[in-house]
Amino acid sequence: MNERIDIKEISAEMMLNYLYPELGNKWIARHKGTFYRNYNKDVVNFDVKNGEVTITRDGFLKLLPQALITLDDELKNKDLKEKIEAIRRNKCLLDETFLPFDTFAFRNSLRIERQVSDLLNQKIDFILKNYFYYDLSAETDKYVKELAVMLPFVSCLRGNFGFISDVLAALLGYEVSMHTGRYSFNDDTLNWLPMVRYEIMAENLEVNEYKDLNKNIKGLCDFIREWFMPFDMHVEILIKHHKQPFTLGGKLTLDYNTEIKC
Repeated sequence: MNERIDIKEISAEMMLNYLYPELGNKWIARHKGTFYRNYNKDVVNFDVKNGEVTITRDGFLKLLPQALITLDDELKNKDLKEKIEAIRRNKCLLDETFLPFDTFAFRNSLRIERQVSDLLNQKIDFILKNYFYYDLSAETDKYVKELAVMLPFVSCLRGNFGFISDVLAALLGYEVSMHTGRYSFNDDTLNWLPMVRYEIMAENLEVNEYKDLNKNIKGLCDFIREWFMPFDMHVEILIKHHKQPFTLGGKLTLDYNTEIKC
């Protein structure tokens, strides 16, 4: 069973560092309290324009004695409504008083999260370079660069045909169909190889667009064959269009929307 990431478990530091790395030391953090955590994610809301984030955590105010919020002198000789308003007013004043402390602590957490993230990225680069002899920083193919970070798990992923189908769909943004069977170079039923074929459903491409897409994914296809497929596997990764009805005089591209069968 595939495990799904629960968005509620993503910390505010991780999310904000990823989405807005340039605002790391500018966020103002308002702590709403852990009471809200039972039915909210870590970040309740954030305002990029004003640089404010509201999180479901306890701030420094929670460390203070309750008596600092409900001052007996202020509540004497007041009815219930006035007492409630006085308590709210005191709490708002204290929230604003401790806002700089809460903000300083949150910015420090942002900085630590960013440092940890950088260290983990360096760890991946180190593993790829020293154990797989692969320099990620020198890679220029954007698709290969995305997939290369999975090399440390290649022993578990090699031959996982469904995983490759999902990877192609995610990286290229097209629907991908997968077919398995047998392949023979000379139609000999005695000498065949196991075969897997992926068809990338890129519809309505012009001839030049088809050629460009083939050229752009060549590095990715070679990388998949080299690292994620068994050595004795015949692998085909094709760009196809199956939804175009055949019409005389229509635009036909060999191996894309047209096949020659003997």
